[in-house]
Amino acid sequence: MLESTNSAYRFSLFKNLISEKPDIIIDINDVYNIIKSGFLKNEIENLRKANNQQTFRELKEVSLQAVTISGIFYQRNNNDLVKHSGLIQIDLNNIDIDDHLFKDICNDTFTYLAFKNADGNAINIIIKIKPSINTHSSQFFALKNYYNKHFKFDLNTEDIEVSKAMLLSYDPNIYINPYADIFDTLESSYELKENEKQTKNNNLHIVYSKNEEENKVADIIRQLTAKRIDLLDSDNKKLEIGLSIVNTLGENGRKYYHKLSQITPKYNAKETDTFYSDLIQNNKNHITLATFIHYAKEAGITAFRQYDTSKKISKNKLQDLYRILREKRIEITKKYHLL
Repeated sequence: MLESTNSAYRFSLFKNLISEKPDIIIDINDVYNIIKSGFLKNEIENLRKANNQQTFRELKEVSLQAVTISGIFYQRNNNDLVKHSGLIQIDLNNIDIDDHLFKDICNDTFTYLAFKNADGNAINIIIKIKPSINTHSSQFFALKNYYNKHFKFDLNTEDIEVSKAMLLSYDPNIYINPYADIFDTLESSYELKENEKQTKNNNLHIVYSKNEEENKVADIIRQLTAKRIDLLDSDNKKLEIGLSIVNTLGENGRKYYHKLSQITPKYNAKETDTFYSDLIQNNKNHITLATFIHYAKEAGITAFRQYDTSKKISKNKLQDLYRILREKRIEITKKYHLL
């Protein structure tokens, strides 16, 4: 039951902190099992008893696996997110870890996983959130307010990045609640500021998927936004392009139509949302993606970015990675005379 309940939450695993490209994709069950079983027990113990900062830093950088808990990435960079996992990691750093505090955290309705971090001086907490890059920052700041109110703890704003890497650890007392509530609160004031900043900087976050048609829509809008080209400059285009996106992506196209509409000087979020809902209701499947592409080409948008996201990671590759990590563990142990 545990496995089936948690296997939907998937993200990238990196060989270590200095690796920029991921090795495999794993799910939250793997993280739970690695941390609880002691797969990295020797590495963690060596890290925590390191007698100088240089040894500590080097062990931390190369001997431990890391995961981008918030999603699957082509490489560890915010702009290379493939798919948001619907999870977020927060750290309670520089605190006195005691049973009372840990119990309070575990009793919180939003705590999905909680465990002692690799350093041994903090608690890593994983929480379910909305699986979207567009609300990731807003949800982090809402969580920041939540933890300040309920635990009198101020979260570090450096943890806001969606590509933040979390070192795997060892904690036989790791806590998991598969039925934890989803934290879906947004910090509206921060979100508003970020939206204003995003519009000002012409910055568009795109999540690429396995759907090539969605990738094309995303790329067209990214380029239109970067060049500030308003494609919805007539009622006819507004209708035809809207139906083109609806027929191609359905409800999933709503976020893209909003991004496209935001280029228009008179953009109104509520009106755009209502308009898109009307398009869904009245779609006759007559207008295809070719219409949107046609108008984009007329505006000078011709190149579309493509990705192959269909590759699957085999169990053999996962086993090979673990073998390599064990060999690295032996190498590091010998190098620093930690036997």
